[in-house]
Amino acid sequence: HGAPPPLPPPQRALASSACVGELPMFEGVPRIDAWGCHRGRLVEALSICGAVFLEVGSPSGWLPNPTFGRWSTLWDEAVNRWPSYREYDAVRQRLLNFNKAEDLARTLQGDFKSHAPDLRYNFGVTCANALYRSQEEWGKLWWIAQNFRDTLWATTWLVREELLSKMQDEAPRHGTLAGKLWSNRGEGWTGSRLRHSIYPANGSCTEHTDYGVLTLQQSTSSGLEAFISGAWRQLRTPDGCAVVFAGDMFELLTNGDVPALRHRVCLETPTAETVPFKGVVRQSHILFIQPDKNTVVEPLPAYLRNDGTDRAAVKYGDWHNVKASLAFTRS
Repeated sequence: HGAPPPLPPPQRALASSACVGELPMFEGVPRIDAWGCHRGRLVEALSICGAVFLEVGSPSGWLPNPTFGRWSTLWDEAVNRWPSYREYDAVRQRLLNFNKAEDLARTLQGDFKSHAPDLRYNFGVTCANALYRSQEEWGKLWWIAQNFRDTLWATTWLVREELLSKMQDEAPRHGTLAGKLWSNRGEGWTGSRLRHSIYPANGSCTEHTDYGVLTLQQSTSSGLEAFISGAWRQLRTPDGCAVVFAGDMFELLTNGDVPALRHRVCLETPTAETVPFKGVVRQSHILFIQPDKNTVVEPLPAYLRNDGTDRAAVKYGDWHNVKASLAFTRS
């Protein structure tokens, strides 16, 4: 797909957006060109309902192709030809994970809920395996690591710029996520994860919020639902867009002003026309933008109320471990 286009360096004080006035909407959700004319307005857009449709088809909005065809072929191999799947270098070295054991509802309901895995298959890649393991180690599946690298590059650049625009001249506390972004030193976003989910007929993903700062999702079909203004509603991503929504750490950074988006996947009963590949109804290509495990996350100075109600700081790794243990540990 070629190299990403050059982007200007992030700035603490962004120039006025080229697109002023009300943000464009699609079915009640902001649709913005965050790398282009709506630069500096992502946080504003997220504050409306917790989700944003991000234009990725414009010259300024660059994301690599999710290559859904390659993933569906790999899934078929993992499910139906396991010995062949195990021969991949990346699989033998555990650079690529494959499971269907996650129960995300437990991350909201707690460990009193019995473990009942969601009905979907997940491929997963850690940031360390994508960034620090070589092309030779990945072998024929190098395209997965390259996609992760390119997507992470584009999205973390955007996150840093957008958060810096909210800091103005107030220097954050040293060692926090905001402080690292302010100094442009020390934050590697190594907690980030790439997940590719395959949903069979009647597949599901139970209600939850995501652990990190933001989540970027590109999908082949509808089914994603969000809890907005007290009701569940479909998030139908328009052509040429990805959906981005706030996670737990974004809620913390904004001191609760932008809540983490509660979401789930509910699929309609498929027909022969809606199952294009061997029972695959839906694919989701997801990047979880998450800080380093030792990074402390706390509200940005601009969002502090100083009235005793400010959110407490957390070390990201501690937060991640608590939620992950609920999602995967059987009770």
